[in-house]
Amino acid sequence: MSLSSSAVTRDSITTRASEFFESRYGRPPETIAVSPGRINIIGEHVDYAGGLCLPAAVDRYLAVAAAPGRQIQMASELFAGHDHIADRNSIRPTGTWADHPLGVLRELIAGGLEGGLQMAVVSDIPPGSGLSSSAAIGVATTIAALEIAGREMEPYEVARLCRRSENEFLGVPSGLMDEVGCVMGKEGMALLFHADTEIVEGVRLPPTAAWLVCQSGIEHRLRGSAYADRPAEAARALKLARRTYPGLRSLVELEPAELEKLRLPPPLDIRARHIVGETLRVRLAVACLEAGNLEALGQLMITSHRSLARDMEVSLPELDRLVDIMMEAGCHGARLMGAGFGGAVLGLVSADMADEATEVVTERLRPALAAARRGGGVIHRVRVVTGALG
Repeated sequence: MSLSSSAVTRDSITTRASEFFESRYGRPPETIAVSPGRINIIGEHVDYAGGLCLPAAVDRYLAVAAAPGRQIQMASELFAGHDHIADRNSIRPTGTWADHPLGVLRELIAGGLEGGLQMAVVSDIPPGSGLSSSAAIGVATTIAALEIAGREMEPYEVARLCRRSENEFLGVPSGLMDEVGCVMGKEGMALLFHADTEIVEGVRLPPTAAWLVCQSGIEHRLRGSAYADRPAEAARALKLARRTYPGLRSLVELEPAELEKLRLPPPLDIRARHIVGETLRVRLAVACLEAGNLEALGQLMITSHRSLARDMEVSLPELDRLVDIMMEAGCHGARLMGAGFGGAVLGLVSADMADEATEVVTERLRPALAAARRGGGVIHRVRVVTGALG
């Protein structure tokens, strides 16, 4: 499935979810929960190390329609024919799309949630695209299940529950940034997320900025990929750094000169260099946004991509080429977004150049995508919206 430029609204996806639920279960749903996807302007591969991130919720949505049931029944419009039924007392990973909602339901059941659930999932967030479809389905499932049960949960607790599911049920050692972006996003604002303290600050986005998301056509999967190596490497680097700096809480507390003196062994040295440098780039990016300086912000994004490619080694030639094409099309900056190993590239362009840049990128990509027999496309001017509980 490729990303499209068609308008998507909460109302339209809510209607689709209601109709899909009724087609599967023969009755209307009792509730529908909607979660947006998210972009991350800058601050990649640092949340699990206590760094700074700058996510924002965007107008690509996932909806979960739900009603009480005798057991757990799940259907997905995207994965037609792969419905899932589970016993609430023995929820286990299946290796399918159902694992994301199953994981959060297991967390909720452990917290006292009673009864079964019928649910139907509709999404305009392509899986593996870098827009956090996994966080969105966890967030929407959690909210829907809580509403059915007549319970409430603070936004941050919803994010933490979904992150626990990713870490413990799915075995993905991710940070909290994706869930925070999906749950707590604010319209027209990015969120400066301090992963070490879990403090969130709103950062107003200048109206002169537009955001393009270009899908590589290569789906990234965190489970079973080299992604899990990166948090482990960051943890080993921190352990070695504490031999010199015993009170160090996280790598991001180090100054670049202090990091150089540590002389960490490869590849821990370059992993730590990215984490320290990326956290500094986020701070500078906030200043650029506040000043409306898109050119300087774009340069930070390019530097971020180069660091992700060189020091974190999570890019691919296809992603590097996408960055080049977006820059040639007039973007101020572009970089891979998400965990890497596929997914999407985020581009920053002046709002008055967004349509022209989109056309150029689309024309440049069409032959390459056709030759590789991959889907791909451009969302022009992704709009920053309110999160699921923002």
